[in-house]
Amino acid sequence: MTEPPFELDRDDLPDPPNLPGEVIVKRSIDEAIDAFAEDLFSHAEAAVESHGRFDLAVPPDRSLETVWFRLMLATEYRLFPWEQTYVWLTDPNLAAAVRLQETLIWPAGIPIEHVHPMPERGESAFHERLEQELQGRALDALVLGPDVQAVLGGRMDAKDAVILRAERIAVLAAGHTQSLSGDLSEAMAAAAPRLRWYVAPTAST
Repeated sequence: MTEPPFELDRDDLPDPPNLPGEVIVKRSIDEAIDAFAEDLFSHAEAAVESHGRFDLAVPPDRSLETVWFRLMLATEYRLFPWEQTYVWLTDPNLAAAVRLQETLIWPAGIPIEHVHPMPERGESAFHERLEQELQGRALDALVLGPDVQAVLGGRMDAKDAVILRAERIAVLAAGHTQSLSGDLSEAMAAAAPRLRWYVAPTAST
């Protein structure tokens, strides 16, 4: 006797918001965080295999802390190359940078000499250090929370231009689709081929 056929769940995901680049829509914030973390892990492994290090630009954004915790605690990411990771802060806010140190840099075991804070003044020196360290390469990845205008909006200086050339720009916008605009900035449009958004309409239950 054959088993009766089963019915697959209907694909009821909402249409992706109108954003430049690739938009990955998940059913929940947890699923969006998983997809974001998995992609970052794969990108980091590929970078280390290619040139021996993973250069990551990050804002000291609390909305990204769930990603750091997931990468550090989930068994599937236990081989994340933290010791080969170089962190470039995109914001000079000292208090936020200290929090990033406490939530990511120390717990993950990223060598402190691999961490490049942005000074309150002297952005040209930061830009020069970036160019010197990368030796003509682009950053491997730039990660952002939902407030993308803080990094991708407004007028760009030399430092911003280097950051926005990152091979992958990943935005964790889960739960914030209503606040996203399809016309963010010219810089955003130019970065579209390297942009990947992770969105979800509702919170996990």
